Amino acid sequence: DFVHAELDGDICSLTDAAVLLAHYVINVNHPRMHAYANWAIDPADRSNRYLQKMSVVTTCYNHYGCTNFPQMASNMVHQGAGPAFEACLKESLRSGVPEHKQVLA
Repeated sequence: DFVHAELDGDICSLTDAAVLLAHYVINVNHPRMHAYANWAIDPADRSNRYLQKMSVVTTCYNHYGCTNFPQMASNMVHQGAGPAFEACLKESLRSGVPEHKQVLA
């Protein structure tokens, strides 16, 4: 059951809450998942050529997503979209990763 959602003390409609959740998933959680992927790769490991190649591809893809997407968003939408997205990425990275020491290899 949807009880209610608030933003800065104001009650949001279900539609507004859905938009805010979508924004969080797409612009905060999604980039974090790419950051997690960077922890799992080792481009210097030459024991498996395919995994090494995919490590390099992952590193490049994540770098371009973080550094180039804000400009692409400005070009696709309007000039203010890129800086807004970049600020969102920076906040996502600034807020860090919760402790996850229970994860075992």
